[in-house]
Amino acid sequence: MKGIQRGSLIVEMMVSTLIGTVLLYGALSIMLNSRITYLAREGLSSNEGRGLLALEILANDIRASGYRGCVSGGDQTIIRGFDSSHDWFMPEVGIRGWEYSQTEYGDALSVYGLSESPFSGSSWLPSTTPMSAISNATLGSSGITPIAINGPLTIGSSTAGITEIAKADEAGRVDMLEGSDVLELWVAQPYVLDINRYIHTTPGYFEVVPETMTGFPEGLDDHERLLVVSDCERNMLLQTKLFNHVDGRVNLGTTNLNALQLYEFRDRGQALMIQGVMYYLALPSGRDRPSLYRKEINSDGSYKNAEEVVPSVLNLQFLYGENLDNGVSANTYVEADSVTDWSRVVSVRIFMLLETERNNAADQGLDYFYFGQNYSPEDASDKRIRREYTMTVTLRNRALGLAVLGNGN
Repeated sequence: MKGIQRGSLIVEMMVSTLIGTVLLYGALSIMLNSRITYLAREGLSSNEGRGLLALEILANDIRASGYRGCVSGGDQTIIRGFDSSHDWFMPEVGIRGWEYSQTEYGDALSVYGLSESPFSGSSWLPSTTPMSAISNATLGSSGITPIAINGPLTIGSSTAGITEIAKADEAGRVDMLEGSDVLELWVAQPYVLDINRYIHTTPGYFEVVPETMTGFPEGLDDHERLLVVSDCERNMLLQTKLFNHVDGRVNLGTTNLNALQLYEFRDRGQALMIQGVMYYLALPSGRDRPSLYRKEINSDGSYKNAEEVVPSVLNLQFLYGENLDNGVSANTYVEADSVTDWSRVVSVRIFMLLETERNNAADQGLDYFYFGQNYSPEDASDKRIRREYTMTVTLRNRALGLAVLGNGN
């Protein structure tokens, strides 16, 4: 029988192969694009979570810093009631910052320079201006006479100005990421002691309402803390030695050389505990990308072990809102070395540059904006996604004039 065909022609086979190849290519393209999209979304989601977490942790400490007694606004000052072996140690200031040299807003920053150096050189610039909130005090026959520090502090035969704060022996041993700022805060803790009376023995102590000692150290815990004691007329910063929960008594350390001045305070005052913390960037051990760190400061000026807050923070900058007209809001935002008076800093503006932990978060390098400048990827192989996170935080204790209420009159 003529005209009967068996099997397929070569042309039909080629067409079938071509169609199959196109379909396979389309499926592979969809899978590849889906993977790229997934990695980008995962990176952006991780950045978002870490960025918001870091801002929230920073903001909580900033809001609670700068406490200066029952009414923390206005011209309230804190009298230093103890001596310290560290000339730089000034917790009465409440907040201090250091700007890395040549990192002003709008400058082209070396965001990819991942080098560390000890926090002791001249690269970090503290303020060199007077701080009116700092006071020494002497006890005369008529009571307390505060002596305001309107210039450098004279220590022995040498002059230790405010610029020497960054030269502290403890801080000098902390390696920090170059090109990023440093922030130090003294944070009010959520525990308030109601004081019954002050006993000016040597060393002194004060009796408190036992029920108000909840949250303060007890047992074998480290009892050395810093307290801001206030009767709403004057304020004093003291170091504690022991919290006696049974007898309702707080013993003061022997370094409280001016503790006799407590005798001049009104009874039924209050004491609030403050904790020093420092925020900075550094390279974690065994990793090559920087992280945000938080380090607590002890009452003697030494440091506890640093805690990693979030990873992959490439840069950190701060601007400080300073009030210049005795109001409650900032008139200007400046770098740390341009602050005229740290006691008038009422808010902090945070700038953080976060990057994805994976290098292949995008299919190509992406441009980004940070701290007033546009930036391109480090090189052709740099496929991380970077984003700026910023927030302005008010120091509630200063801007709002916090009044701590309790059993005191």
